[in-house]
Amino acid sequence: MSLLERLLEQCRKTDVWASVWDSEKPVVVCMAQPVAYRPLSDMDNPIGPNDHMVKLSNAFVGMGDAYALADIASFMGSRGKAWYLLGSRFAGLREAGWCV
Repeated sequence: MSLLERLLEQCRKTDVWASVWDSEKPVVVCMAQPVAYRPLSDMDNPIGPNDHMVKLSNAFVGMGDAYALADIASFMGSRGKAWYLLGSRFAGLREAGWCV
């Protein structure tokens, strides 16, 4: 059992999460995404100093966040609780029952 699972299980015993489990709405997991850039030209054949860097949106996630998501997904799934993921665009957050 991971550290997150142990902490969440302890919270469950004290009813901290009772309203999460009782809600019919899925839990929303929000995850930040780091800013990343790549050359505008073909990355295998950069054109040199005149090349420009372009921002990559919604392209990457940090490893620590990925591990945390795996623990949360496992924990929610083992208890039959539906969840879904929101990236850096938070459209739909108001409809959420709970946000982690």
